[in-house]
Amino acid sequence: MIIEKLRITPTLIIFETITLIVLDFVKSFNIILSALLVGIIGTLAAIIVHNLLSNSFTLMSINKEKIKLNYSLSLFITIFLIVLFLAQNLILYFLYLPNNILGNFSLGFLSAFLASILCLSGYNIQPFKIKLIGSKDIIIKKTNILNTSLLIALYEAFILPIMIPLMQINFALAGFTSALIAGLIVTTLYNNTNLKIRWK
Repeated sequence: MIIEKLRITPTLIIFETITLIVLDFVKSFNIILSALLVGIIGTLAAIIVHNLLSNSFTLMSINKEKIKLNYSLSLFITIFLIVLFLAQNLILYFLYLPNNILGNFSLGFLSAFLASILCLSGYNIQPFKIKLIGSKDIIIKKTNILNTSLLIALYEAFILPIMIPLMQINFALAGFTSALIAGLIVTTLYNNTNLKIRWK
């Protein structure tokens, strides 16, 4: 299955806003525990809100088909967040990246690309798979690692320079605004280029 057209910005807004609200409460914990709590509590809450709103609105669509999310997705996102947080710290340990737009863009891209490569490589060979709920359920058995990682990395690259300064004001505002802008940019790029995700 080739994802030709992707609409996901409203879903990203829900996830980023809710998970950053949770992060605001757990940011004083160590990095792994913070990622674990954000993943388990934040993404479960986001999936519940997403699926409730999806009864009335189309928040996410793949090839123009409305999609709801299975709750097991929160487990995979939690693992990804732990790897992502660790990747960010590892990169900052070895590389000097200034706390400005370019530095945060680079940090977002490099950390998300590394985390995605690792997580997707593991995902493709393990037996438990993500299921998306539509008119016909989609079970993602495998994905093309490079293209999927590039898409995730681009999203994180655009979101981080917006999110980090806004977190000094309000975490929910940071999540909402950064997901709105980064989501629109990345989905527009995705839908108008030949860089496509393929699922088996």
